[in-house]
Amino acid sequence: MSYDKAVEAAELIRSRYAGEIGTAEVHATEADNGVDLMLRWNRKAPPALIARLAQWAGEADVVRISAGHDLLVERAAPVLTVAGSALRLPPGAFLQPTREGEAFLQAEAARALSGAKRVVDLFAGCGTFALALAPKARVHAVEQEGAMLDALAAAARATRGLKPVTAEKRDLFKRPLSAPELGAHDGAVLDPPRAGAAAQVAALARSKLARVAYVSCSAESFARDAKVLMDAGFRIGNVIPVDQFLWSEHIELVASFTRR
Repeated sequence: MSYDKAVEAAELIRSRYAGEIGTAEVHATEADNGVDLMLRWNRKAPPALIARLAQWAGEADVVRISAGHDLLVERAAPVLTVAGSALRLPPGAFLQPTREGEAFLQAEAARALSGAKRVVDLFAGCGTFALALAPKARVHAVEQEGAMLDALAAAARATRGLKPVTAEKRDLFKRPLSAPELGAHDGAVLDPPRAGAAAQVAALARSKLARVAYVSCSAESFARDAKVLMDAGFRIGNVIPVDQFLWSEHIELVASFTRR
């Protein structure tokens, strides 16, 4: 969510422990109460290294270090404020890269779904959009990663002033919500992985939904999916690029679709 402390912590662990860790990716998130580090690593951490990492974490304001889903060090559960909700982050949580980018995307999704009373959040992750939309609409969040869905549901329960938020664990690539299931809602937001959401978009095209907010990190898969929606009678509105992948050629984008 922030590049300052997160990048500093990632660089510190790389420079200090590169010889012991070897080849690994370091993913860093600046939570409200410190930095959360996750190593993508194909080795088992020896106890002596874990002990040294635990000592270093206290010095570097790192609250948790995990390797995949294996917890190596946890001084406290990382907590991040998302749309006014306190979200306890599971390891490897899917988040927007920057706070500023997140806020902009949330605002544009809310604008695209203005007036919707029942929204389905597809590929919901930890609730970036579900939590932002819930003050004004009932939200049904659908996500295949159980830990992220649990974190979203817990944050929603603990936040006052939200409309009901329900959660469903489901692989939308294998079992997209059908047109009749989508019919229980009057708006949809989706933020799929880079591959896009071909199966789910085909179901959206067959549904009677009139409002869709689409957030994408791949212009190519977005263009493919947008064509399907437009061929089904949706009219595309603003398509806004958001340059929040610093030091990268990648961009995020958000778009709105409506039909009568």
